[in-house]
Amino acid sequence: MKSLSLISLSLLTTIACSRVAHENSHNKEQIDAANNLITQYGLSEMPTYDELVKYPVVETKDAAGQPKLPWTDTYWATSNKNLAARWGFINNADEANQDRYSDFKIGAFFQTQVDAIAANSDLPLNFSPAEKFDIAYRSLNNLVLKKDNASLTKLIALDPRHEEFGKENVTQEGRLVSKRKLAQEYLFEMSSKSQKETSISLLSPLAAEGYTNWINSSLRESNLFPGESGEGMDWSWEGICHGWAPAAVMSLEPKHAVQVSLPDPETKAIKNLIFSEGDIRALLDKSWAQARNPEQFFIGRRCEKNLAKPSLGVPSNAEGRGVTGTMTYIDDKGATIEGQFTVVQDYPRKGGNQGLYRVILENEWKGGLPRYAYLLETSGRTSKTYKLTYNEADAFKQLERASNNNTKSFTVANSVEFLGCWDVNPASFHSVLVENIGKKNIGFVMDRTQSAQVWNQPIGKAEFTIGELKAVKDLGDTDKARFYRAPGTAFVAEVVAVVTWAAEPGSPRFSYTRDGQDFDAEQQASSTYDYTLEFDAKKKLIGGEWGSLGTFKTTENPDFLFGYSKIVEPNLDNAAPFLKSGYKSIIKKIHDCSLSDKTDGEVATAQMVDGKALTLPYSKCAL
Repeated sequence: MKSLSLISLSLLTTIACSRVAHENSHNKEQIDAANNLITQYGLSEMPTYDELVKYPVVETKDAAGQPKLPWTDTYWATSNKNLAARWGFINNADEANQDRYSDFKIGAFFQTQVDAIAANSDLPLNFSPAEKFDIAYRSLNNLVLKKDNASLTKLIALDPRHEEFGKENVTQEGRLVSKRKLAQEYLFEMSSKSQKETSISLLSPLAAEGYTNWINSSLRESNLFPGESGEGMDWSWEGICHGWAPAAVMSLEPKHAVQVSLPDPETKAIKNLIFSEGDIRALLDKSWAQARNPEQFFIGRRCEKNLAKPSLGVPSNAEGRGVTGTMTYIDDKGATIEGQFTVVQDYPRKGGNQGLYRVILENEWKGGLPRYAYLLETSGRTSKTYKLTYNEADAFKQLERASNNNTKSFTVANSVEFLGCWDVNPASFHSVLVENIGKKNIGFVMDRTQSAQVWNQPIGKAEFTIGELKAVKDLGDTDKARFYRAPGTAFVAEVVAVVTWAAEPGSPRFSYTRDGQDFDAEQQASSTYDYTLEFDAKKKLIGGEWGSLGTFKTTENPDFLFGYSKIVEPNLDNAAPFLKSGYKSIIKKIHDCSLSDKTDGEVATAQMVDGKALTLPYSKCAL
């Protein structure tokens, strides 16, 4: 499940599995702005130790009170054209790319769609989820995709250029140049404004979007071009898991396929079209990927490191604890130092364009004790500048004045980078599990890896082993995180949490119905997290650290969380017009029909299960 870009809850990329792209993390061990459940989640106050121990297990349940975990789906990889990926060939192997790394023939893909619609038969089961949506969308909006469509004709004319790729005298470098040029020409024709009213992007918007996303990612200089070897990132992890994961906790899984009867906009002939369970899940995924609901919450920030090598984990200091960032600065003796730092407090802004961080300078620990300093951030229109001081009084005077400070105690800090990989605070993580799942019976989503790759997983269950409270004054140096504890920490408790989440199948599934098999249950997986929770003198939760009392943990901690505070439909007011109208007129209707206990017939498919052709039960649905 994957992702690339996160920027704000309102700026979601369609090519990524990630949810949102925040600026790099300034996270620290206490609950900071991005982890503040009062402002980010709407919690009235943080829980106490006694309240938390009342919830040793939290699990989502159905209307009858039985355990009901999130359903599974693929993340609809961008490398395989997102929802434009067909379930199989319609006529022959030349009509479309089935292998995400093989050569592409976009004209042939859309031509077979037109041919199949013109044929005197019902529409093929093997059409992709995007194509089925597009056909229904055209029918409801009286739009016609003709064989002589100017945009389609130009795409078809480009297809023979694939033949030059296999010539023996073509070098790898020459082949790659040719492929990139052809991809750019395909992209131009799909988005050409000269045939705006008859363009493929208008008449088959969801399938065209899948191909457009694929081409744009293929042309990105940092990525491997499909089918080619050499330097570059494997971007097969990109997709819409930021849509599947929330769909899996917010929408009920389809029970069976759905058949709709559609009049051809031109001939008025009635054609039957089957949406399989896989089609319906895919369209729900797409809807939630574009949703912008006020009930949505986002906790933490996205890690920005190790995109190509996610297993490297969080950058850490000599003690093994993750660090917040790196910078070059001039110390109080005038020496220039390149080193790591850890933010231990992010002070509220007093207005203006300045912020203040209390930091530990990792390379200046003295006699086992941390060396603290204050990093002053000034935001300009296009960039940020930083100054450093060891003088606490000068730091706060500067923050309150929010103006230039000539105090000699300030020096310049350059090349400041916030790494963003020490993100969701364990206190926020534990509290949201209890609040959303334990109290509201609503799952949510976590990015389960601390790297720039985003793997969103829907969570439906957690089991906690919460240790007894221990006074920090009695722990001494057995508490490895003693210098990083939230201010006011009087007690700590060690926790082991086993979190159950839905995994994705290796490829899209046409149907999830098998005799005697619960495929969704088989896709449940779990992760075990060790962390300590920090409590003040009144035993109220105020922070936490990943790892045990004696060990820091810098790999495979959750990166960020997002979800919804109540069950809602996806708000698509800001989505593309075709999806905004299509959700209400197509996706929601077929989803509702798929939830019926009654079926009206069944259809044989070419899909094989245990050596037998799969038969799909379906209910009829009016659009």
